[in-house]
Amino acid sequence: MAYRYAATKQSNQLRPFIAALEGIIDEMNPIDKAKIHGHEEYRALERIISEIGNYCEKELAALNEEYDRIKDSDSVLADSAVSDISVVEMLGKISEELIIIGLYKKVELTTKKILSIYFPKRNVEKLYEKSELEKILRKCRVKLEDISSYSCVDELRLLCNAIKHQGLVTGSLAKYPQWKKGENITQLLEAYERLKPGVIQYLLNLDSKLKAASNK
Repeated sequence: MAYRYAATKQSNQLRPFIAALEGIIDEMNPIDKAKIHGHEEYRALERIISEIGNYCEKELAALNEEYDRIKDSDSVLADSAVSDISVVEMLGKISEELIIIGLYKKVELTTKKILSIYFPKRNVEKLYEKSELEKILRKCRVKLEDISSYSCVDELRLLCNAIKHQGLVTGSLAKYPQWKKGENITQLLEAYERLKPGVIQYLLNLDSKLKAASNK
């Protein structure tokens, strides 16, 4: 019962953070190059994730203190505290996963909006997907792999898929040297900081490549 209560309590308290995160992603204006390159919206995303992380850190400190106080006197309450600690640790891990998912959501939304400019008569809802994007770029005589920092976006895509489906490093993701197949996915905040500059460069270059192709 304590575990369920803690899970519900922590989830309810996190809802404002998640709503704010979704709002930031939805409001991103990818065609404004100053915003793409200026990191404003990325900082907002980072701030929300940091707030979730700080919240979890404080909760863990309080729960661990409570556990130390009661572990030798009340085994039932001690077991409940252990369950509560597990819940908060899980939420901390989810917050790190959210920043990766949010960054890739930025790629998807930006790509769709860029494509809507250069292909206004096309339904762009699925054109951001790799196979569809390759087809439409091929018509513009542009190779996806030739777009600056595409490898960062590809790694981010594979990382996001692995987070959502397995939580383990897949064979596809392991082609990048930072990852080993079959291992648990960790150090996501470090991965975010490493991949973010490449994501920004890729989106700017995608826009430039399509603009150049449309002027020919």
